[in-house]
Amino acid sequence: MKLKIKLISLLLAAVFTAAVVMSTPVSAATVEEEVFSFLTDELGLTSAAAAGIMANIMCECSFNPNAGDWDTNGLYSYGLFMWNGPRYERLKKWCGENKLDYTTVNGQMNYLRHELEGSECETLAAMRAIPDTFEGCVDATVLFAELFERCASFSYGLRVYYAVNTFWPSYGTCAPSEKRGIYGVYCNYPVTVKTGDSYTLKGAVVSFTSPLTELSAGVYDANGKMLTGSTAYPSEYVYDITKIDRYVVFGSLAPGVYVYRISASNSDGAYIVEEHEFTVGDGTTSGKYPRITDGSVLCGFGPYCPGAKFTDMPPAGDWAHDGIDYVLSRGLFLGTSATTFEPDASMTRAMLVTVIWRLEGSPEADGGYGRFADVEPGSWYEPAVTWAASAGVTNGVDDTHFDPYVEVTREEAVTFLQRFTEGKGYDYYNRADLSSFSDVLSLSYWSTDAFSWAVAEGIIFGSGSGAHAKLEPGASATRAQVAAMLKRFVENVYDAQ
Repeated sequence: MKLKIKLISLLLAAVFTAAVVMSTPVSAATVEEEVFSFLTDELGLTSAAAAGIMANIMCECSFNPNAGDWDTNGLYSYGLFMWNGPRYERLKKWCGENKLDYTTVNGQMNYLRHELEGSECETLAAMRAIPDTFEGCVDATVLFAELFERCASFSYGLRVYYAVNTFWPSYGTCAPSEKRGIYGVYCNYPVTVKTGDSYTLKGAVVSFTSPLTELSAGVYDANGKMLTGSTAYPSEYVYDITKIDRYVVFGSLAPGVYVYRISASNSDGAYIVEEHEFTVGDGTTSGKYPRITDGSVLCGFGPYCPGAKFTDMPPAGDWAHDGIDYVLSRGLFLGTSATTFEPDASMTRAMLVTVIWRLEGSPEADGGYGRFADVEPGSWYEPAVTWAASAGVTNGVDDTHFDPYVEVTREEAVTFLQRFTEGKGYDYYNRADLSSFSDVLSLSYWSTDAFSWAVAEGIIFGSGSGAHAKLEPGASATRAQVAAMLKRFVENVYDAQ
Protein backbone atom coordinates (compact mmCIF):
# COMPACT_ATOMS: atom_id res chain seq x y z
CA MET A 1 0.00 0.00 0.00
CA LYS A 2 2.78 2.40 0.91
CA LEU A 3 4.56 1.58 -2.34
CA LYS A 4 1.37 2.26 -4.31
CA ILE A 5 0.85 5.62 -2.60
CA LYS A 6 4.46 6.56 -3.26
CA LEU A 7 4.16 5.69 -6.96
CA ILE A 8 0.93 7.70 -7.26
CA SER A 9 2.64 10.66 -5.57
CA LEU A 10 5.56 10.48 -7.96
CA LEU A 11 3.23 10.33 -10.96
CA LEU A 12 1.27 13.33 -9.71
CA ALA A 13 4.53 15.24 -9.17
CA ALA A 14 5.65 14.39 -12.68
CA VAL A 15 2.34 15.53 -14.18
CA PHE A 16 2.44 18.73 -12.13
CA THR A 17 6.03 19.42 -13.19
CA ALA A 18 5.20 18.80 -16.85
CA ALA A 19 2.22 21.14 -16.60
CA VAL A 20 4.47 23.86 -15.18
CA VAL A 21 7.15 23.45 -17.82
CA MET A 22 4.59 23.33 -20.65
CA SER A 23 2.80 26.50 -19.54
CA THR A 24 2.40 29.34 -22.02
CA PRO A 25 5.90 30.62 -22.89
CA VAL A 26 6.79 34.23 -22.14
CA SER A 27 8.90 36.35 -24.51
CA ALA A 28 12.52 36.34 -23.32
CA ALA A 29 12.84 40.02 -24.26
CA THR A 30 9.78 40.88 -22.12
CA VAL A 31 11.18 38.88 -19.21
CA GLU A 32 14.54 40.64 -19.56
CA GLU A 33 12.92 44.07 -19.34
CA GLU A 34 10.81 43.08 -16.34
CA VAL A 35 13.81 41.61 -14.53
CA PHE A 36 16.00 44.63 -15.26
CA SER A 37 13.33 47.06 -14.05
CA PHE A 38 12.85 45.11 -10.84
CA LEU A 39 16.58 44.90 -10.12
CA THR A 40 17.16 48.61 -10.68
CA ASP A 41 13.84 50.17 -9.54
CA GLU A 42 12.82 47.83 -6.73
CA LEU A 43 16.19 46.70 -5.41
CA GLY A 44 18.08 49.91 -6.23
CA LEU A 45 20.95 48.16 -8.00
CA THR A 46 23.19 49.78 -10.60
CA SER A 47 22.89 48.82 -14.25
CA ALA A 48 26.21 47.02 -13.91
CA ALA A 49 24.97 44.87 -11.02
CA ALA A 50 21.73 44.17 -12.87
CA ALA A 51 23.58 43.15 -16.04
CA GLY A 52 25.76 40.79 -14.01
CA ILE A 53 22.70 39.12 -12.43
CA MET A 54 21.00 38.88 -15.82
CA ALA A 55 24.04 37.08 -17.24
CA ASN A 56 23.58 34.50 -14.50
CA ILE A 57 19.89 34.12 -15.37
CA MET A 58 20.84 33.60 -19.01
CA CYS A 59 23.11 30.71 -18.08
CA GLU A 60 20.62 29.25 -15.61
CA CYS A 61 17.43 29.23 -17.71
CA SER A 62 17.70 31.51 -20.79
CA PHE A 63 15.09 33.80 -19.17
CA ASN A 64 12.42 31.11 -19.08
CA PRO A 65 10.66 31.55 -15.71
CA ASN A 66 9.11 28.09 -16.08
CA ALA A 67 12.34 26.23 -16.78
CA GLY A 68 12.84 23.11 -14.73
CA ASP A 69 15.32 20.26 -14.55
CA TRP A 70 16.62 17.53 -12.29
CA ASP A 71 20.02 18.48 -10.90
CA THR A 72 22.98 16.13 -10.46
CA ASN A 73 22.17 15.99 -6.74
CA GLY A 74 18.85 14.31 -7.59
CA LEU A 75 16.77 17.37 -6.62
CA TYR A 76 14.51 19.41 -8.86
CA SER A 77 15.53 22.93 -9.93
CA TYR A 78 13.05 25.52 -11.16
CA GLY A 79 12.61 29.12 -12.27
CA LEU A 80 14.73 32.09 -13.28
CA PHE A 81 17.37 31.27 -10.69
CA MET A 82 16.86 27.51 -10.82
CA TRP A 83 16.03 27.28 -7.14
CA ASN A 84 17.07 23.77 -6.17
CA GLY A 85 15.46 21.24 -3.82
CA PRO A 86 14.58 22.91 -0.49
CA ARG A 87 15.04 26.39 -2.01
CA TYR A 88 12.46 25.48 -4.67
CA GLU A 89 10.03 24.31 -1.99
CA ARG A 90 10.54 27.55 -0.06
CA LEU A 91 9.81 29.55 -3.25
CA LYS A 92 6.44 27.82 -3.64
CA LYS A 93 5.55 28.12 0.03
CA TRP A 94 6.44 31.83 0.37
CA CYS A 95 4.63 32.80 -2.82
CA GLY A 96 1.55 30.90 -1.68
CA GLU A 97 1.57 32.62 1.72
CA ASN A 98 1.90 36.04 0.04
CA LYS A 99 -0.74 35.40 -2.64
CA LEU A 100 1.81 35.44 -5.47
CA ASP A 101 2.09 33.03 -8.40
CA TYR A 102 5.49 31.37 -8.13
CA THR A 103 5.40 30.47 -11.86
CA THR A 104 5.49 34.15 -12.89
CA VAL A 105 8.36 36.61 -13.19
CA ASN A 106 6.70 38.90 -10.64
CA GLY A 107 6.34 36.13 -8.08
CA GLN A 108 9.92 34.93 -8.53
CA MET A 109 11.47 38.39 -8.42
CA ASN A 110 9.58 39.24 -5.22
CA TYR A 111 10.80 35.99 -3.70
CA LEU A 112 14.33 36.92 -4.80
CA ARG A 113 13.98 40.18 -2.85
CA HIS A 114 12.74 38.20 0.16
CA GLU A 115 15.86 36.01 0.01
CA LEU A 116 18.25 38.92 -0.56
CA GLU A 117 16.85 40.82 2.40
CA GLY A 118 17.00 37.72 4.59
CA SER A 119 19.06 34.57 4.20
CA GLU A 120 21.02 35.94 1.20
CA CYS A 121 21.78 39.38 2.66
CA GLU A 122 25.52 38.96 1.94
CA THR A 123 24.71 38.80 -1.76
CA LEU A 124 22.54 41.93 -1.61
CA ALA A 125 25.29 43.87 0.18
CA ALA A 126 27.81 42.83 -2.49
CA MET A 127 25.45 43.77 -5.33
CA ARG A 128 24.65 47.19 -3.83
CA ALA A 129 28.38 47.94 -3.60
CA ILE A 130 28.91 47.36 -7.34
CA PRO A 131 29.94 50.56 -9.20
CA ASP A 132 28.13 51.33 -12.45
CA THR A 133 31.09 50.50 -14.67
CA PHE A 134 32.14 47.80 -17.10
CA GLU A 135 34.50 46.35 -14.50
CA GLY A 136 31.66 46.46 -11.97
CA CYS A 137 29.53 44.40 -14.33
CA VAL A 138 32.25 41.73 -14.50
CA ASP A 139 32.62 41.68 -10.70
CA ALA A 140 28.83 41.49 -10.21
CA THR A 141 28.62 38.49 -12.52
CA VAL A 142 31.19 36.49 -10.63
CA LEU A 143 30.03 37.54 -7.16
CA PHE A 144 26.42 36.59 -7.87
CA ALA A 145 27.50 33.23 -9.29
CA GLU A 146 29.67 32.61 -6.24
CA LEU A 147 27.40 33.91 -3.46
CA PHE A 148 23.86 33.25 -4.71
CA GLU A 149 23.96 30.61 -7.43
CA ARG A 150 26.81 28.77 -5.75
CA CYS A 151 27.71 27.12 -9.03
CA ALA A 152 31.03 25.55 -9.96
CA SER A 153 33.71 28.16 -10.61
CA PHE A 154 34.54 26.79 -14.06
CA SER A 155 31.12 28.03 -15.25
CA TYR A 156 31.91 31.66 -14.37
CA GLY A 157 33.59 32.23 -17.71
CA LEU A 158 30.45 31.83 -19.79
CA ARG A 159 28.52 34.10 -17.40
CA VAL A 160 31.15 36.83 -17.74
CA TYR A 161 31.03 36.45 -21.50
CA TYR A 162 27.25 37.06 -21.58
CA ALA A 163 27.59 39.98 -19.16
CA VAL A 164 30.09 41.95 -21.23
CA ASN A 165 28.86 41.02 -24.69
CA THR A 166 25.08 40.91 -24.28
CA PHE A 167 23.78 42.63 -21.18
CA TRP A 168 26.28 45.40 -20.52
CA PRO A 169 26.02 46.74 -24.11
CA SER A 170 22.20 46.59 -23.88
CA TYR A 171 21.62 47.86 -20.34
CA GLY A 172 24.88 49.55 -19.30
CA THR A 173 24.71 53.27 -18.64
CA CYS A 174 28.17 54.20 -19.90
CA ALA A 175 30.46 53.14 -22.70
CA PRO A 176 32.19 49.76 -22.36
CA SER A 177 35.75 49.76 -21.09
CA GLU A 178 38.57 49.49 -23.60
CA LYS A 179 39.75 46.39 -21.71
CA ARG A 180 37.96 44.00 -24.00
CA GLY A 181 40.70 41.49 -24.81
CA ILE A 182 41.01 38.14 -23.05
CA TYR A 183 40.35 37.35 -19.39
CA GLY A 184 41.18 34.44 -17.15
CA VAL A 185 38.25 33.59 -14.86
CA TYR A 186 39.15 31.67 -11.71
CA CYS A 187 42.27 30.20 -13.29
CA ASN A 188 44.28 28.73 -10.43
CA TYR A 189 48.06 28.68 -10.38
CA PRO A 190 50.63 26.87 -8.24
CA VAL A 191 52.56 28.60 -5.49
CA THR A 192 54.51 25.57 -4.34
CA VAL A 193 54.53 22.04 -5.70
CA LYS A 194 56.15 19.24 -3.76
CA THR A 195 58.73 17.43 -5.89
CA GLY A 196 57.04 14.62 -7.80
CA ASP A 197 53.49 15.76 -6.98
CA SER A 198 50.81 16.55 -9.53
CA TYR A 199 48.76 19.74 -9.69
CA THR A 200 45.31 20.18 -11.23
CA LEU A 201 44.52 23.25 -13.31
CA LYS A 202 41.05 24.81 -13.20
CA GLY A 203 39.24 27.88 -14.48
CA ALA A 204 38.31 29.30 -17.87
CA VAL A 205 39.70 31.72 -20.43
CA VAL A 206 37.20 34.15 -21.99
CA SER A 207 37.59 36.21 -25.16
CA PHE A 208 35.35 39.27 -25.25
CA THR A 209 35.63 40.43 -28.85
CA SER A 210 36.16 37.39 -31.09
CA PRO A 211 36.65 33.63 -30.73
CA LEU A 212 39.89 32.37 -29.27
CA THR A 213 42.18 31.19 -32.05
CA GLU A 214 45.04 29.79 -30.00
CA LEU A 215 45.65 29.04 -26.33
CA SER A 216 48.74 27.69 -24.58
CA ALA A 217 49.18 26.60 -20.99
CA GLY A 218 52.48 25.39 -19.66
CA VAL A 219 55.48 25.65 -17.41
CA TYR A 220 58.49 27.62 -18.63
CA ASP A 221 62.10 27.89 -17.54
CA ALA A 222 64.03 31.11 -16.99
CA ASN A 223 64.87 31.30 -20.72
CA GLY A 224 61.23 31.16 -21.79
CA LYS A 225 61.33 27.54 -22.97
CA MET A 226 58.17 25.50 -22.40
CA LEU A 227 59.08 22.43 -20.35
CA THR A 228 55.61 20.90 -20.09
CA GLY A 229 52.33 22.01 -21.57
CA SER A 230 50.39 22.18 -24.79
CA THR A 231 48.56 24.43 -27.23
CA ALA A 232 44.89 24.29 -28.23
CA TYR A 233 43.07 25.94 -31.14
CA PRO A 234 39.56 26.28 -29.71
CA SER A 235 37.73 28.64 -32.12
CA GLU A 236 35.30 29.52 -29.32
CA TYR A 237 34.75 32.37 -26.88
CA VAL A 238 35.18 30.37 -23.68
CA TYR A 239 37.78 27.67 -23.09
CA ASP A 240 37.78 25.43 -20.02
CA ILE A 241 41.42 25.23 -18.96
CA THR A 242 40.93 21.75 -17.51
CA LYS A 243 40.86 20.44 -21.09
CA ILE A 244 44.58 21.06 -21.29
CA ASP A 245 45.41 20.03 -17.72
CA ARG A 246 46.71 16.55 -18.54
CA TYR A 247 49.41 18.01 -20.77
CA VAL A 248 50.93 20.12 -17.97
CA VAL A 249 52.85 17.52 -15.97
CA PHE A 250 54.07 19.16 -12.76
CA GLY A 251 55.31 15.86 -11.34
CA SER A 252 58.09 15.73 -13.92
CA LEU A 253 59.72 18.97 -12.76
CA ALA A 254 62.98 18.91 -10.83
CA PRO A 255 63.33 21.14 -7.75
CA GLY A 256 63.68 24.79 -8.74
CA VAL A 257 61.81 27.96 -9.69
CA TYR A 258 59.55 28.02 -12.76
CA VAL A 259 56.92 30.17 -14.46
CA TYR A 260 53.37 28.98 -15.11
CA ARG A 261 51.82 30.85 -18.03
CA ILE A 262 48.57 30.88 -19.97
CA SER A 263 48.71 32.83 -23.23
CA ALA A 264 45.93 33.18 -25.76
CA SER A 265 45.11 34.89 -29.04
CA ASN A 266 42.04 36.26 -30.77
CA SER A 267 41.56 38.61 -33.72
CA ASP A 268 42.80 41.52 -31.58
CA GLY A 269 46.20 39.95 -30.98
CA ALA A 270 48.05 37.86 -28.42
CA TYR A 271 47.67 38.15 -24.65
CA ILE A 272 49.31 36.80 -21.55
CA VAL A 273 46.31 35.74 -19.48
CA GLU A 274 48.15 34.38 -16.44
CA GLU A 275 51.82 34.41 -15.53
CA HIS A 276 53.05 33.35 -12.10
CA GLU A 277 56.37 32.20 -10.69
CA PHE A 278 56.25 29.11 -8.47
CA THR A 279 58.62 26.77 -6.66
CA VAL A 280 59.07 23.01 -6.84
CA GLY A 281 60.64 21.60 -3.70
CA ASP A 282 59.80 20.15 -0.31
CA GLY A 283 56.79 22.36 0.40
CA THR A 284 53.18 21.23 0.38
CA THR A 285 51.38 21.63 -2.95
CA SER A 286 49.24 24.76 -2.91
CA GLY A 287 47.66 27.19 -5.34
CA LYS A 288 45.62 30.37 -5.69
CA TYR A 289 42.53 31.49 -7.59
CA PRO A 290 42.54 35.12 -8.72
CA ARG A 291 38.94 36.26 -9.24
CA ILE A 292 39.27 37.91 -12.65
CA THR A 293 42.60 38.42 -14.37
CA ASP A 294 42.77 41.02 -17.12
CA GLY A 295 44.78 39.71 -20.05
CA SER A 296 47.78 41.88 -20.85
CA VAL A 297 48.71 42.33 -24.49
CA LEU A 298 51.60 40.14 -25.53
CA CYS A 299 53.96 41.64 -28.07
CA GLY A 300 54.69 39.96 -31.38
CA PHE A 301 57.89 38.45 -30.00
CA GLY A 302 55.91 36.53 -27.39
CA PRO A 303 57.85 35.63 -24.24
CA TYR A 304 61.09 36.71 -25.94
CA CYS A 305 60.21 40.42 -25.99
CA PRO A 306 63.45 42.31 -26.81
CA GLY A 307 62.47 45.22 -24.57
CA ALA A 308 61.42 43.13 -21.58
CA LYS A 309 64.75 43.74 -19.83
CA PHE A 310 64.10 47.48 -19.64
CA THR A 311 62.22 48.68 -16.56
CA ASP A 312 60.82 51.69 -18.46
CA MET A 313 59.63 49.71 -21.49
CA PRO A 314 56.11 50.76 -22.57
CA PRO A 315 53.65 47.87 -22.16
CA ALA A 316 52.66 45.74 -25.12
CA GLY A 317 49.71 47.40 -26.82
CA ASP A 318 51.18 50.87 -26.27
CA TRP A 319 51.88 52.64 -29.58
CA ALA A 320 55.62 52.75 -28.77
CA HIS A 321 56.16 49.10 -27.82
CA ASP A 322 56.38 47.48 -31.26
CA GLY A 323 58.73 50.10 -32.65
CA ILE A 324 61.14 49.77 -29.74
CA ASP A 325 61.09 45.97 -29.99
CA TYR A 326 61.75 46.24 -33.72
CA VAL A 327 64.78 48.50 -33.53
CA LEU A 328 66.22 46.47 -30.66
CA SER A 329 65.76 43.20 -32.53
CA ARG A 330 67.62 44.59 -35.57
CA GLY A 331 70.40 46.08 -33.47
CA LEU A 332 69.58 49.64 -34.55
CA PHE A 333 69.11 50.96 -31.01
CA LEU A 334 70.75 50.08 -27.74
CA GLY A 335 69.48 50.85 -24.27
CA THR A 336 70.72 53.87 -22.38
CA SER A 337 71.79 51.40 -19.67
CA ALA A 338 71.45 47.69 -18.97
CA THR A 339 67.97 48.25 -17.55
CA THR A 340 66.66 51.45 -19.18
CA PHE A 341 65.63 52.50 -22.68
CA GLU A 342 64.35 56.02 -21.92
CA PRO A 343 61.62 56.08 -24.58
CA ASP A 344 60.66 59.70 -23.85
CA ALA A 345 64.21 61.03 -23.99
CA SER A 346 65.05 63.15 -27.02
CA MET A 347 67.26 61.79 -29.79
CA THR A 348 70.34 63.77 -30.74
CA ARG A 349 71.53 64.32 -34.27
CA ALA A 350 74.47 62.00 -33.59
CA MET A 351 72.16 59.26 -32.32
CA LEU A 352 69.93 59.36 -35.39
CA VAL A 353 72.67 59.21 -38.01
CA THR A 354 74.26 56.36 -36.01
CA VAL A 355 70.99 54.41 -36.20
CA ILE A 356 70.76 54.95 -39.99
CA TRP A 357 74.42 53.94 -40.29
CA ARG A 358 73.71 50.69 -38.41
CA LEU A 359 70.75 49.99 -40.69
CA GLU A 360 73.08 50.25 -43.69
CA GLY A 361 75.49 47.78 -42.09
CA SER A 362 77.94 50.24 -40.48
CA PRO A 363 79.89 50.95 -43.70
CA GLU A 364 83.20 52.76 -43.89
CA ALA A 365 82.96 56.38 -45.03
CA ASP A 366 84.36 57.32 -48.42
CA GLY A 367 86.69 59.97 -47.03
CA GLY A 368 85.50 63.09 -45.26
CA TYR A 369 87.01 62.48 -41.82
CA GLY A 370 87.70 65.75 -40.02
CA ARG A 371 85.18 67.72 -42.06
CA PHE A 372 83.18 68.84 -39.01
CA ALA A 373 85.09 70.71 -36.34
CA ASP A 374 82.61 69.71 -33.61
CA VAL A 375 82.80 65.95 -34.30
CA GLU A 376 85.30 64.56 -31.82
CA PRO A 377 87.86 62.22 -33.44
CA GLY A 378 87.52 58.67 -32.08
CA SER A 379 84.08 59.33 -30.60
CA TRP A 380 81.35 56.67 -30.76
CA TYR A 381 79.46 58.65 -33.39
CA GLU A 382 82.37 59.84 -35.61
CA PRO A 383 82.23 56.91 -38.13
CA ALA A 384 78.45 57.31 -38.51
CA VAL A 385 78.51 61.10 -38.96
CA THR A 386 81.38 60.90 -41.44
CA TRP A 387 79.59 58.22 -43.46
CA ALA A 388 76.27 60.14 -43.35
CA ALA A 389 77.99 63.26 -44.73
CA SER A 390 79.73 61.32 -47.50
CA ALA A 391 76.47 59.53 -48.42
CA GLY A 392 74.48 62.78 -48.60
CA VAL A 393 72.29 61.93 -45.60
CA THR A 394 73.35 65.16 -43.86
CA ASN A 395 75.05 68.36 -44.89
CA GLY A 396 75.63 69.51 -41.35
CA VAL A 397 74.24 72.73 -39.94
CA ASP A 398 76.90 74.47 -42.04
CA ASP A 399 79.99 73.42 -43.94
CA THR A 400 82.11 72.84 -40.83
CA HIS A 401 79.65 71.99 -38.02
CA PHE A 402 77.29 69.10 -37.37
CA ASP A 403 75.94 69.84 -33.85
CA PRO A 404 76.09 66.18 -32.73
CA TYR A 405 74.62 66.74 -29.26
CA VAL A 406 71.72 68.95 -30.34
CA GLU A 407 68.29 67.32 -30.18
CA VAL A 408 67.14 66.21 -33.60
CA THR A 409 63.80 67.65 -34.70
CA ARG A 410 61.03 65.76 -36.43
CA GLU A 411 61.65 67.62 -39.69
CA GLU A 412 65.36 66.80 -39.55
CA ALA A 413 64.53 63.13 -38.95
CA VAL A 414 62.28 62.76 -42.00
CA THR A 415 64.76 64.72 -44.13
CA PHE A 416 67.63 62.39 -43.12
CA LEU A 417 65.49 59.37 -44.09
CA GLN A 418 64.44 60.86 -47.42
CA ARG A 419 68.02 61.72 -48.38
CA PHE A 420 69.15 58.23 -47.35
CA THR A 421 66.42 56.70 -49.55
CA GLU A 422 67.38 58.90 -52.50
CA GLY A 423 71.05 58.05 -52.08
CA LYS A 424 70.22 54.33 -52.17
CA GLY A 425 68.51 54.83 -55.51
CA TYR A 426 65.20 53.65 -54.09
CA ASP A 427 61.80 54.90 -55.25
CA TYR A 428 61.07 58.06 -53.23
CA TYR A 429 58.56 59.78 -55.48
CA ASN A 430 55.33 59.22 -53.52
CA ARG A 431 53.90 62.43 -52.14
CA ALA A 432 50.93 63.29 -49.88
CA ASP A 433 48.82 66.42 -49.60
CA LEU A 434 49.75 68.10 -46.30
CA SER A 435 47.01 70.75 -46.35
CA SER A 436 44.96 68.90 -43.72
CA PHE A 437 47.66 69.48 -41.08
CA SER A 438 46.97 72.68 -39.15
CA ASP A 439 50.67 73.57 -38.78
CA VAL A 440 51.73 72.93 -42.38
CA LEU A 441 52.85 76.57 -42.78
CA SER A 442 55.38 76.13 -39.99
CA LEU A 443 57.43 73.61 -42.00
CA SER A 444 60.88 74.77 -43.05
CA TYR A 445 61.21 75.13 -46.81
CA TRP A 446 63.80 72.35 -46.90
CA SER A 447 61.61 69.82 -45.04
CA THR A 448 58.27 70.25 -46.82
CA ASP A 449 59.03 67.73 -49.53
CA ALA A 450 60.44 65.25 -47.01
CA PHE A 451 57.28 65.45 -44.89
CA SER A 452 55.10 64.97 -47.97
CA TRP A 453 57.09 61.85 -48.84
CA ALA A 454 57.11 60.49 -45.26
CA VAL A 455 53.33 60.89 -44.88
CA ALA A 456 52.74 59.22 -48.27
CA GLU A 457 54.89 56.25 -47.26
CA GLY A 458 53.19 55.86 -43.87
CA ILE A 459 56.38 56.68 -41.97
CA ILE A 460 54.83 59.52 -40.00
CA PHE A 461 51.20 60.28 -39.17
CA GLY A 462 51.40 63.43 -37.10
CA SER A 463 49.59 64.01 -33.82
CA GLY A 464 45.91 64.67 -33.21
CA SER A 465 43.16 64.17 -35.76
CA GLY A 466 40.82 66.10 -38.02
CA ALA A 467 41.23 69.87 -37.82
CA HIS A 468 43.67 69.40 -34.92
CA ALA A 469 46.15 67.16 -36.76
CA LYS A 470 49.71 68.47 -36.57
CA LEU A 471 53.11 67.50 -37.96
CA GLU A 472 55.05 69.36 -35.23
CA PRO A 473 58.13 69.82 -37.45
CA GLY A 474 60.21 71.74 -34.92
CA ALA A 475 59.52 69.45 -31.95
CA SER A 476 62.29 67.24 -30.67
CA ALA A 477 61.96 63.62 -31.78
CA THR A 478 61.94 61.19 -28.86
CA ARG A 479 63.63 57.81 -28.90
CA ALA A 480 60.22 56.09 -28.99
CA GLN A 481 59.02 58.27 -31.89
CA VAL A 482 62.15 57.62 -33.93
CA ALA A 483 61.90 53.88 -33.22
CA ALA A 484 58.32 53.87 -34.54
CA MET A 485 59.33 55.92 -37.60
CA LEU A 486 62.24 53.59 -38.36
CA LYS A 487 60.07 50.48 -38.08
CA ARG A 488 57.65 51.92 -40.62
CA PHE A 489 60.49 53.16 -42.84
CA VAL A 490 62.19 49.76 -42.94
CA GLU A 491 58.96 47.85 -43.53
CA ASN A 492 57.38 50.27 -46.05
CA VAL A 493 60.47 51.53 -47.92
CA TYR A 494 63.82 49.92 -47.11
CA ASP A 495 62.78 46.25 -47.15
CA ALA A 496 60.09 46.82 -49.81
CA GLN A 497 62.57 47.61 -52.58
